[in-house]
Amino acid sequence: VMLPLATAKRTLGMVMVFTPLQESLVTQENLRLLSVLARQCSLVMENSLLYDRLRRKNDSLKKANKQIRYLSQRDALTGCYNRGHMNEHLPREIRRAIRYRRALSLAICDLDHFKAVNDTHGHQCGDQILREFVKSVNEIIRTDSDWLARYGGEEFLLVLPETSLENATRLAERLRTQIASKGFEYQGEKITITASFGLTGFKPETAPGIPHAEALLNRADKLLYQAKSEGRNRVVSGPFAPEKAP
Repeated sequence: VMLPLATAKRTLGMVMVFTPLQESLVTQENLRLLSVLARQCSLVMENSLLYDRLRRKNDSLKKANKQIRYLSQRDALTGCYNRGHMNEHLPREIRRAIRYRRALSLAICDLDHFKAVNDTHGHQCGDQILREFVKSVNEIIRTDSDWLARYGGEEFLLVLPETSLENATRLAERLRTQIASKGFEYQGEKITITASFGLTGFKPETAPGIPHAEALLNRADKLLYQAKSEGRNRVVSGPFAPEKAP
């Protein structure tokens, strides 16, 4: 006996039933029962295929959403976090530091005379140096807790949770030394780059309330300006203190 495995939408296959009984003994009741079983099997198969298709579609959607979220938080050129991620996560880091009474430090880093690199060697060279810079930073920081965001063109924000200002200053000095001594190669030519750092931080037990992210960034930016005005290629650090109203 051959019966189709089919639903109202499509035919899924065919089932063959072999029996040692003589043809005259295969009753209409047996055939009706086989037909009912075939229809039930067809529905089960259809539902299984539908579930599998929906599962794959859902997995693809989750993967796409994850990729979209990743791209929305990353700088397209360097792969580090972007300004949007910084605006969202820096206040969280501050609140976490206050809640768990852990130190928090951050630094704004600026690549010195970067415009001259673009003007002399071209923007493709500058782009490669920015990517190599991010790679160098990621080789030193704790990638499971510390994070780097592109703050501006050639400015980057380095956030260091659970890190005192003293330890953060030593880390920034290590980064500064490595960048200055490494040199970057582009089309067979070695290009020397230096960086300046403005570094600040706070300890919850001495912090006056919950510091605002903007206030911390302004403090680090002023220390960076001091580093640049003092000759660049240096780290200038100082504890966070809220500015007094005039």
